Amino acid sequence: MGCLLSLAVFAQPAPYKEPEPLRFEGSKATLVMDTWGCAFSSWQTKDTKVNVYDWALKPGDMPKNNQVGPPFRGHFLCVGRWGSPSKGEIEKGIPHNSEANTLRWQVLKGPGKTSLQSQTQLVLPKDQFFVEREVEAHPTGTSYKVEEKFTNLLNTGRIHNIVQHATIGGAFLNPKTLIDCNAGDGFDQAANPEKLDSLAFRWDKATLINGGPADLRTVNDDRGYVTTHIFNPGVNIGWITATDPEHGLLMGYAFRTEEYPWLNVWHWKKDGKPHAHGLEFGTCGLGQPYKLLLEKRVSFRGKNMFDYIDAGETQTKHYMAFLIKVPTDFAGVADLNITGNTLTVKERGGKLRTITEVVVGL
Repeated sequence: MGCLLSLAVFAQPAPYKEPEPLRFEGSKATLVMDTWGCAFSSWQTKDTKVNVYDWALKPGDMPKNNQVGPPFRGHFLCVGRWGSPSKGEIEKGIPHNSEANTLRWQVLKGPGKTSLQSQTQLVLPKDQFFVEREVEAHPTGTSYKVEEKFTNLLNTGRIHNIVQHATIGGAFLNPKTLIDCNAGDGFDQAANPEKLDSLAFRWDKATLINGGPADLRTVNDDRGYVTTHIFNPGVNIGWITATDPEHGLLMGYAFRTEEYPWLNVWHWKKDGKPHAHGLEFGTCGLGQPYKLLLEKRVSFRGKNMFDYIDAGETQTKHYMAFLIKVPTDFAGVADLNITGNTLTVKERGGKLRTITEVVVGL
């Protein structure tokens, strides 16, 4: 990607209008990425027309410091921080979950009829990051991969965080939806940050601070929660999936744990139904201002809750996503493997079926 900086990129953001989307039109599925905020806001197979990214906050429900730009939706990017800024940062205009999802990205290359690839970039004037994104979708449209480069524009090194804020919703998120992953130890975000190790549990059985046991594979809990997890030593590729047996669909993500060592799963039920379920992976495990993380020396199993980037340094990160058909009695994912361009999914339970799909790879 070329580092094309111009005065226009540093200009104040224009008033938000409805997104002008980039469409990755495959033979079997369509992926939509907004230019405002660069969120993936729609992904659906052409036979089911079930949008796995059919979730968004209403503008009135957004944090008070996020009144410019689009509302949170689908899968968006957090750069510089995950969660709330500090009081001083809010006074300086820093939004919740960073600027990357509030500004209009510059499109260098859009997907065409013969090439499902795009290049976008953005300068974050307050957070002082330069972000470059390349997206490549498979010709069928049922998988895509992302490479993102993050450059620190400051003349000093600093701590920071990056989180892929992926959220499923709509018809895809229903009482039958099942969540699976290969994460290990975790904790409840509501826990005392100074006692996380002693309050730990293992996927997929959680102990919530405000309510006791919870089955993290299901999405029917009446309580809202966020649980955070790390991966066992030796696990190089992290993955998380959501299975919708009702529509015979399975979606998921795979990523390198050296780049994204944390997994955050959040659950929200509304009007008696599952409304949103976050499958977030990133460089941190607690969405709090850095002041708290440093003062309390917050860590979990010896892992810090922040990353470091040097002056002028560029960090590159990758992930891939897939959306494939499964039998309507599919019991969820026991394991998955990506070798080259081949995705192999092994089923949980007694039937132990294996599904193989050609994907873009990781």
